[in-house]
Parts: sequence; structure tokens; C-alpha cells
Amino acid sequence: MASKIYSKLKEFIRENLFFIILPFIVVGTLSFPLPYYVEAPGGIINLNGKVNVKNGYKESGSLNITYVSSYDGNVGTYLITKFVKSWDLVPSSEVEMPTETRKDVGVRNKLLLDNSLSNAYYVAYNALNKEIDIARSNIYVLFITENADTNLETGDIIKRIDDK
Repeated sequence: MASKIYSKLKEFIRENLFFIILPFIVVGTLSFPLPYYVEAPGGIINLNGKVNVKNGYKESGSLNITYVSSYDGNVGTYLITKFVKSWDLVPSSEVEMPTETRKDVGVRNKLLLDNSLSNAYYVAYNALNKEIDIARSNIYVLFITENADTNLETGDIIKRIDDK
């Protein structure tokens, strides 16, 4: 019984090998990395409800922040840029510092987005002449120059310099 099932399975695989392997070939090809990034329209983050002001004005409308999405360039995203005009192909050399990896770029972009949001909160409070208490302030490493002699990495938090 088991050998009959094995025999039928083996015959099925032999007859359909192309269709079994094809999805792996397509996904592998489309995922093949290219030395590009793709910039595309991101989204909108509504800040209403995230900034609360006591005794403030009744608001109408919304306060939003917009962003651009960035994707690793591969054959699939490259092909999409040829059909979707709002997607831009950007050479890696225009995005990465000489010593950076794609992971470093992702960390840096996340830090820059977080910083942008923090600045938006600060500007909103400041525009309303409201006092803002900054609970913490961190200094992050955004990138490492190629001649730096350090073991720091992108995204590290600087806590002390010369024991201060």
C-alpha cells in the first residue's frame, strides 16, 4: 500500500515538476536584489488625539504628518516602477553612505521618522503657547563615516562622552 502511494506521488512529481518548481523560480527571480531603492507614496498619520491640550480651542479638521515609503530594490519592485509612475527608482549610492548596509539605512530612516513625529508634537504645543515637558532626550548615531575608528553602530544611543 505504501509503495503504491509512493509510486503515485513519484509519478505526480515527475509529470508536474515544472509547475512545482516554477513558483520558486518566479519568487526567487522577483526577489533578486538590485542596487536600487524604490521610493513610493507613503501615508498620512493623523496626530489628532495624540496631542491633547487642556483648555484648548475646539478643533476642526486635522493635523497630519505625511511620509514616503522606501523599499529595497529588487527585480519585482524595479518592474513595478515601470508601470506605477508615482514610484521612483533611486540608485543605492544616493541613499547609502559608503560604509552602510541596507539595515543601517532602515534604522536611520526609522530614527528620522520618529524625530519628525517628535518635532511635530513640539511645534504643535509651541504654536498653542503651551508648555511642553520633554521627559527624555536621546542622541542617536545616524551613520558612521568611512574613516571613523569606532565600534558604534547606526541606531546606538550615546549615553556618555568622556564620562559625562
